[in-house]
Amino acid sequence: MGFTLIELIIVIVIVGILAAMAIPKMISLSADAKKAACFDTAGTIQTALSSYYVRRTMSGNSVFPRSLHDPVFIGYISEATLPKHPTGLDWDSGYVTFDSTPAGPQRFDFSTGKASDTGICTGF
Repeated sequence: MGFTLIELIIVIVIVGILAAMAIPKMISLSADAKKAACFDTAGTIQTALSSYYVRRTMSGNSVFPRSLHDPVFIGYISEATLPKHPTGLDWDSGYVTFDSTPAGPQRFDFSTGKASDTGICTGF
């Protein structure tokens, strides 16, 4: 009992079609994983910014840091350093503060790109 040449060719064609459909999906998995890691880290940074602001407010000086590299702000992150961005960008490029008083910034925007196509976590 053996296989004919036609049967082997049909099996090879079917395997080729399945591979052609699966490979693009596998390639996009890497970019999707990097994007998810970026959004996760960005959320952690936003939480740290909120914690920083609350603690500063309790001490009577309610301002956001002018930069994510501010040494006092870095102390609110568990490793005491900003995590590495998946594509090597600087997290500060997505962070903007808005001065509403002479004392310093009272609100911030950390543009991740989750709600739009522009931000620190787009372009993967």
